[in-house]
Amino acid sequence: SKDDVLNEIKNIMAKYKFKPGQWLYFVNELQFFTRDGGTKEQAKILYDDLNQWELDKVTPDNPVLLSLGIPDFNGFLANKKAMDILWKEHGDFIKKNGRFWIDATGRPDGHIEPPASRLALPYTYDRSPDILAKIYQKQIEEESSMGLTQVTGRLPEESIAAYKLLESKGELNQREGFGMIEPFGNVIDL
Repeated sequence: SKDDVLNEIKNIMAKYKFKPGQWLYFVNELQFFTRDGGTKEQAKILYDDLNQWELDKVTPDNPVLLSLGIPDFNGFLANKKAMDILWKEHGDFIKKNGRFWIDATGRPDGHIEPPASRLALPYTYDRSPDILAKIYQKQIEEESSMGLTQVTGRLPEESIAAYKLLESKGELNQREGFGMIEPFGNVIDL
């Protein structure tokens, strides 16, 4: 239920005692379970029952983004603090070009879609290249064992930095083709 989700987030907040103002990003696994039809209730909670004000009840001190259960660049549910920051920094653009949901009174309810969600992506990244490189090295070893010699995808800047770190150490034994996930529109300096 909505209350179960909010209690789970509240318990995580209490357990880890995040620094006030620190951006938090919660990923759900809705995208992995939709084929069986058993998560229609979960999708309803995420899409219909939760909004920025409900989420804010359990995350009052931190800007928070929840993935909408689809690839994160396609949508987020943001709490009030996150919405305030996004609107302050990008409000004119979002109002003109973004996609955001509104409630019955016409207020943005916290659900954002591209291109507005692309503006929120950088707030979800804070992992160091050293940490990511260790994770990616294991993935590369597994892919190499299956005969994969090249992988392509859209990557955030922190992932690109991790692959460059592996390459600089001579530990990248596959070709990595990538595009950047953050920008939209024309990219001048590739």
